[in-house]
Amino acid sequence: MKLVGYACRHPDPPLRTAFLPLNDLTVLLGPNDSGKSSLLRAVERDLAGGHFDKVDEERAKLIGGVFYIEVSENELAAIAVTAARTRDEQRSEYGPRTQGRRPPWDEGLWAPSRYESPRPGDPQQWLERLRSEAPARQPILKALESSRLVAAECAGRNRMGQRVWNVYWCLPALSEMKDELREAVERSDLPVIARKRDGTPPYRVGFYIVLHGNAEHLHVDGAPLPMVSLGPYVDLPMPVGLAAPAHFTDIRNAVDQGITRLVDVVRHCHHDVTLDGDPLSLDEQGERESPRGWVERDGDGFEITRAAYAAAEFLSAAATRLLPEFVTRSYVLEIQLRRLDEWLQSAPFDIRLRSRAEGMAAPDFPVEQAADGHRLWVQLALLDALEQASIVESVIWALASEAFEAERDLSNIDPLDIAAEGHSAERDALNKRLDNVIEAFCSAGYDYGDLPGGEIGEALARPPTDEWVRGGASERRFFLVDEPERHLHPRLQRAAASWLATTTSERHAPCLVASHSAPFLGLSAASATYVQVTRMGEQVSIQAINPADLRQLDQLAIEMGFDRGELLTLVNAWLVVEGLTDKKVLDILFPTELRSAGIEVVPLHGTSNWQAVLDSDALWRFTTAKVAVMFDKIPAEKIAEMQRMSASDLEALRRSSSEPNEIKDLARLVAAVQRQGKTIEPIANPLPDMLDHLDETAIKGVFPKFPGHEAADAAWRKHNKGRRSAFLRRNYDVEKTPEAFGEIAAKMAARGIKPSGLVEILRRCTEIATGGKR
Repeated sequence: MKLVGYACRHPDPPLRTAFLPLNDLTVLLGPNDSGKSSLLRAVERDLAGGHFDKVDEERAKLIGGVFYIEVSENELAAIAVTAARTRDEQRSEYGPRTQGRRPPWDEGLWAPSRYESPRPGDPQQWLERLRSEAPARQPILKALESSRLVAAECAGRNRMGQRVWNVYWCLPALSEMKDELREAVERSDLPVIARKRDGTPPYRVGFYIVLHGNAEHLHVDGAPLPMVSLGPYVDLPMPVGLAAPAHFTDIRNAVDQGITRLVDVVRHCHHDVTLDGDPLSLDEQGERESPRGWVERDGDGFEITRAAYAAAEFLSAAATRLLPEFVTRSYVLEIQLRRLDEWLQSAPFDIRLRSRAEGMAAPDFPVEQAADGHRLWVQLALLDALEQASIVESVIWALASEAFEAERDLSNIDPLDIAAEGHSAERDALNKRLDNVIEAFCSAGYDYGDLPGGEIGEALARPPTDEWVRGGASERRFFLVDEPERHLHPRLQRAAASWLATTTSERHAPCLVASHSAPFLGLSAASATYVQVTRMGEQVSIQAINPADLRQLDQLAIEMGFDRGELLTLVNAWLVVEGLTDKKVLDILFPTELRSAGIEVVPLHGTSNWQAVLDSDALWRFTTAKVAVMFDKIPAEKIAEMQRMSASDLEALRRSSSEPNEIKDLARLVAAVQRQGKTIEPIANPLPDMLDHLDETAIKGVFPKFPGHEAADAAWRKHNKGRRSAFLRRNYDVEKTPEAFGEIAAKMAARGIKPSGLVEILRRCTEIATGGKR
């Protein structure tokens, strides 16, 4: 499952209606008071169902948001299976499992009737029922067959405190539908559309008409269109929104709960798996609450358990490993349990930063006293460490469940049965595995920052099974970060942006960032989405932007108060090429690669103009980005040889009558670089020019007379009349214009063609831009 969008509707400004596209990393950009922080708060609130925690007067005004999710075929099938169980059937002895504080609005969407079988085979059975009820739905249901989009809105919590989600099967947004499908939808018997089409009020129906007057949030412009009401769920693996910066009381409470859960599963897993869902008694619940559950009887008194110390040390080590380098080079994060006799007067633990420097007068201090620029990153590390703690819980709980099942199987076998010995051995082996895992957790060398090995270590290192479940984490987190650049030096802003992009990508930790700092335009995560947020009166406007080309950012720069010099901080390397045709091809074929590495392609006009690179103030005085120059017709070995030459050798090469112009121009450039003490990275283009890299079929689609690279080259060599470009233009109508090369590159991009020669050039440029880091 992957979250791909969020639609909110709110009666108060600025969030009246808005659709926010989401990715693994989503960056909100805009000036102050544009609505970025409001969006963050709305996402956090609606993930938690927070609009149900208000008093009645406020709740009547609030309308919860809708989250849009891409699912796999198997995930959609699992949803269909669960949806087939009606609300009346989804009950337990603790009350209806799916009882939210308001029912789903089935009247407003299509919904199949009750199934005779509680477990239909796949979503096709939903479609067949809907198709049989109204044949006119055929075009829409055919489109739904290939749709893997669902919408989910939190409908409150049930009596067990679990979040309840109403889930809908969606088509793409109306604006994205083809003409035939759009016409079918607008003619359909979908109640919310039919009533509007017929002018029969109310145009929106269902439970929202009762609480809020309409359900217009389900038709926000740009958002996918809900079509089929699948039903209410408890077990949908939706994330929990965790906002940073937060008040440190909230962080302390989260750490408190994390330690308690770890202690609880370590100490009571054997017992709890036997409950099979039965609730704990009130007395036992009280005994396990923090910090009561952290102690055990020791003779006539009490002492803190090994599990409590281990949980605190685990979270300390995990959080320290997650901190960015600009924090960890100075500090280690520690959760320190206080003495038992101090707990009545104060909190049972401190969260502190300990200096790595020796001989400090104050070697550690509470995180509340940390530098303002460090606090947010400490909070993010602690929150992410809590998710790793949930992985430990899952490993221990899974082993305890296996051991319990083996024990139950053994109890059903006659002790005299020959099979009893094998079952007994299996049970003993599982119990030993469980004991080993718990012992590894309680005795790991956390003082050195190491995490447990064995099965826990394997689970922590395991890649995610999907976008929401990371290594078996029991509860997925969605990080919401407001102004991560605050209180940071500009150099550290760039380091923080890089850390955030890397962490999001490598740890598969979805993140929504609100910022108005230029370095966060240059995040290198391949799956990043950039959104410009502006406020027009009482309405927020959201528009996805592509920061690949600096010129596209002019309006954003004006609104956010950037100058062009600040936008230059997005560039890690300038790749200087001969002309606009080269730039056009590279920008079209490699937009993600260029953006991710922070490479900006700069065109000149002919090799004789390379001196202009050295004379450019923009490249040398106002940016620290590295400069790479791409040369045609010169092998990489020749470039390396020339860089090792002395000034006199380069001058002799430049004056040689036997060397081609390209070699002479490069000799002049290398000599000038040496004289001025500057550094330029020459990059070899192994082919004569950019045309030779392009796909023949794509070229022929623009220039039908072109015979192919080999035939054209042979014909030119045979006639050898003038420049090659003029020969191609005269004989095959090949015009080397940016427009023509752009059209050819677009055809190649549509077919996924990336020439190996250009791939190698981009690889070399990326190494230069990132200092060898991939």
